[in-house]
Amino acid sequence: MSKLLSRFKKERGGQNRSFEKWESYGDFLYRAFRILRAVLAALAGISMVAEYGFNLEPAYSEAGNLLRIYILNIYFILSMLQIVTAKNIPEYIKLRKGESLLLLFIGAYLLFPDLASGIALSLNPNLTPVAVTNVYLVASQVFLLLALVFNWVRLSSRLTNFRIHPPALLMFSFFFLILLGSLMLSLPKATHAAGMDFLDALFTSASAVCVTGLVVVDTGSYFTFTGQLIILFLIQLGGLGIMTLTTFISVIVGNTAQLKEYATLRDMLDEESTGKIRQTVLIIVLMTLIIETIGAISIYYSVDLAYLSGRKDKIYFAIFHSVSAFCNAGFSLDPKGLTSAYLVSNNVLLFTVMALIVLGGLGFPVMSNIGRAINPFSRRGLIRRRLSLHSKIVIVSTVVLLVSGFVLIYILETKHSFVGMDFADQFVASLFQSVTLRTAGFNTVDFSVLTEPTLFIMVLYMWIGASPGSTGGGIKTTTFTVAMLNLISLGRGRRYVELWGREIPQVAVIKSFATIILSVFFIAMAIFALMLAEPDKEFIPLLFEVISAFSTVGLTTGVTASLSPAGKSIIIIMMFLGRIGLLTFLFTFLRLKSEGKYRFSEENIII
Repeated sequence: MSKLLSRFKKERGGQNRSFEKWESYGDFLYRAFRILRAVLAALAGISMVAEYGFNLEPAYSEAGNLLRIYILNIYFILSMLQIVTAKNIPEYIKLRKGESLLLLFIGAYLLFPDLASGIALSLNPNLTPVAVTNVYLVASQVFLLLALVFNWVRLSSRLTNFRIHPPALLMFSFFFLILLGSLMLSLPKATHAAGMDFLDALFTSASAVCVTGLVVVDTGSYFTFTGQLIILFLIQLGGLGIMTLTTFISVIVGNTAQLKEYATLRDMLDEESTGKIRQTVLIIVLMTLIIETIGAISIYYSVDLAYLSGRKDKIYFAIFHSVSAFCNAGFSLDPKGLTSAYLVSNNVLLFTVMALIVLGGLGFPVMSNIGRAINPFSRRGLIRRRLSLHSKIVIVSTVVLLVSGFVLIYILETKHSFVGMDFADQFVASLFQSVTLRTAGFNTVDFSVLTEPTLFIMVLYMWIGASPGSTGGGIKTTTFTVAMLNLISLGRGRRYVELWGREIPQVAVIKSFATIILSVFFIAMAIFALMLAEPDKEFIPLLFEVISAFSTVGLTTGVTASLSPAGKSIIIIMMFLGRIGLLTFLFTFLRLKSEGKYRFSEENIII
């Protein structure tokens, strides 16, 4: 009996070792297939960049189409092999619902090659064989593009596994996007000039990603449709943020985000709880898409066909300006911007743009709070819960800045640049310029003819900027408000800042003054450097340019295009710092330390 038991144990041990051996082989094959898929996705991306970015000969273009079809076939085979070699196939499919669904569509597309052609012919029976072939090729490119998106989402999620400080991750994500955008804008097919100077491409990319709006060339005439789409993509991605959009795609396609990814987003979005990140990201992206869609519809019906050549141009014009306005980017397809004779008199368009600017400048935390607080379908009434103190400060300070800015601009310019306008035009012009100072970048008047007192007031309002967590820049409305409240508390002899029955934490007060001090320091250094780089230009235009770049406003008195390479580099740096935030930049290079368990004794100093 003992011999039988020992023999059974030996056989069982041999089976376990054999199983472990095959399991290690399976893990190796799984990782190998994953790496090969990533390589194929990169090859597909390079192939598509060559197709849409360069002027290829017909033979090279056909070879590229054939290569992409082969890549799609191999990608599908490797994906299926990766599923087969997974440790738990049902769990693998469950965690990657979106990718599995994509593979199902690709499999049907490859096994039934006439499927896409049949669908195209059913929609339009008059298609030529060449057009049907193009439909097949476009379908292949769409599938490859979706595969690239899934690989990008997977790569972004893995980055959070490394010990990267959230501020550093935020900064490097914007830096990478700016660099990628500059390379794409340098492609021959992106411009009518068949190429763009890299510094100008870097400037344009930084302006788009940082949602600023300062330009060295005219967007509508200098860039091709491809180049304009690249700029639009950079604006939208820069406004939302790479991590936010990546998490949204992961949620939509069914991928499970990791805890570290949620923790990183919690720090970036200033959310209190990690558990609310998923809901917050969904609210941010969905509200953005809804608001931009409503804005695009309003702009579409406000523009006459006499201004644009066709319906497609109207749709594209409406989408571009809606996204640009909500993201506070300030890019326009018209060479004169909104100062164009037709657009400046289109009040429906102007008020739509103003509404988009204000909503985009309120900030995603406020939008999320309003979305949670207001529910028209609630049985308990329209208002379900109170607005947070942060939301109240943002809304009140925004209204105060808008009204006071409108009054000051109207008083200062009524007898100067607004001479000859009737009261209605003066009212709209004053209101629009006050709204655009929330870091939007659009303007309906020529800023080079404004008086210096007006420009100085605008500098102050641009410096304050939009609200935290928004697409705008500046030191933020809450920073300015908390600093002013602290000064009032000091004047009253109180040690704490209180508002509406709530006490503002001391750390918020400290951060407010730190932000103000840092902004003054960096702005002063930038103005000094710009004065050395541009000795032929006056001080006020240079001051205006630096503040506009730092606050990601995009307004200018007309000196942007004439800046030297050194001047453009300074403005690029200020746009980047203004978008990521000075505290984020500071925390990237400083190691955070936990508070000690002890405190030193206090000793008074004279202030």
